[in-house]
Amino acid sequence: MHRPLKIFCSYAHEDADIMRELRVHLSSLRRKEQIEDWDDRKIPAGGQWAQEIEDQLNTADIVLLLISADFINSDYCMKIETARALQRIEEDNISVIPIFTRECVIEGLSFAGLDGRPKDCAWIAQQSSTDKAYTEVVNAISELVRQYHASSKPVLAFVKPDAKGGGKPPLTRWLVLVLLLSLGYWGAYQYYLDLTAPKINAWDSLLLQGEYAIANNLCTNVQQVDTSYATAQECLAITQLMLDKTLGSLVFLAQAEAITRNYPDSAYALAVMAEAYAGKEQWHKAEQAYQQALQKQPNFAQAYFGLGQLAHTQKQPKIALEHYQHALKLAPENKRFLHNLASLYVELAQTEQADERLTQATENFKQLLQEDANLFLPYVEWIEALQLQGKFSEALQLGDALQEKIIIADLWQKPLNKQGWVFKTEQDYVYLRAQGDKQYYIKTQSILSAYALNRIDLAEERLQALSKHRLPLRVRQLIEYQRQRLNKMHPEVAIPNFAETFNTELELQELNRIFSNL
Repeated sequence: MHRPLKIFCSYAHEDADIMRELRVHLSSLRRKEQIEDWDDRKIPAGGQWAQEIEDQLNTADIVLLLISADFINSDYCMKIETARALQRIEEDNISVIPIFTRECVIEGLSFAGLDGRPKDCAWIAQQSSTDKAYTEVVNAISELVRQYHASSKPVLAFVKPDAKGGGKPPLTRWLVLVLLLSLGYWGAYQYYLDLTAPKINAWDSLLLQGEYAIANNLCTNVQQVDTSYATAQECLAITQLMLDKTLGSLVFLAQAEAITRNYPDSAYALAVMAEAYAGKEQWHKAEQAYQQALQKQPNFAQAYFGLGQLAHTQKQPKIALEHYQHALKLAPENKRFLHNLASLYVELAQTEQADERLTQATENFKQLLQEDANLFLPYVEWIEALQLQGKFSEALQLGDALQEKIIIADLWQKPLNKQGWVFKTEQDYVYLRAQGDKQYYIKTQSILSAYALNRIDLAEERLQALSKHRLPLRVRQLIEYQRQRLNKMHPEVAIPNFAETFNTELELQELNRIFSNL
């Protein structure tokens, strides 16, 4: 008799009703003992939920991904459950089926190439008969069960000879015995290899991808670890240090050295050490530490990203591009990797393949905002890219949409909106840390777009409203830098130096010095 196949259901908790309805339809397979389906509602109160999810996911024969906008928005669904499921396709040849529940954009996401149900991405919520849609899903799973049983070896059993001395001849019995002993030895050997092989658990995968915040939440909740790569204590030490934005470079370096002493063989500790060296502008030492980390973990996406940042900072864009692309290939869902690559595309557009680079940047910014439409910095840099492409009308519309968002106080508490923004100019880096500085820059960008469209009245109306404030020099430096870039790439567009409206004589001299070499 064949065992029931284990099914793991991954879903966003906003889709709990859909999950319940799917379980009802799976009852026909459950009653025939063909499947054992599992989802996180089966975790008992007080249970170690992260460990239980990991165990179930690592032993499932089939994984169902209940796709919706909420599912895609969930870091846990995408970066832990989906990532591990896709990994097990390669490792264990399991089946992973996207279930299209509520319509959303899935193009380019990690699971998009899988064969999902209902067919042709016919979203269940949009169908006139959801029962018919769920039946199609159940039939697909039933077919998988049938294929699995047809390909698996039947259970061997000895037949007791009857009273007349019947049964298998002695030679046949010896052959069967030898076969069984061989199979037993092979199975025991495979079990030994499985026990002794290094395992990557959930937070190992997150550390490799540089997802420190999610890893910190996960290893905080898990008390035991089954891996030879990292311990929960190491995970906590690394993530807490990487997430602490209050430390100066000297304190960060001292703590990084302590972690490296405690975990001398850890690739993750080496990456933290590299971050510390970079903070002290010891570029060669930082690069060496990242390279050593990659020797220990060749698929260490965060290390490639770090190498990209080093090259980016040292104005080596071609090398930075190669490292960023490699990092994103290893961790395609990482927003920081995607954002830095998009920003680099915008920079490269000034020197090579402008149309191609700006198109690549635009696609990256779109993907970031599809995942989270309330991130301000991708909007800002997307507007810059549109302006460089000469798409000033689109840039103005996007700027107006962004100005409606920046008045919502709660949105400024999102980490990417709250942390400092860094912009690269020809001469140096410019930092916008205060919320007011960021808001001013967003507003001046809209004025820039209006002037480029020759909508002088609109530009001067907005300029007049903004002139009541004293804009910091760094904001004016950025807007003047963008204006000069536009005049260089689009000489047919005459944009006045409206930043002069806010300048004192001394500040004008400083700006002239900054831009004298452009």
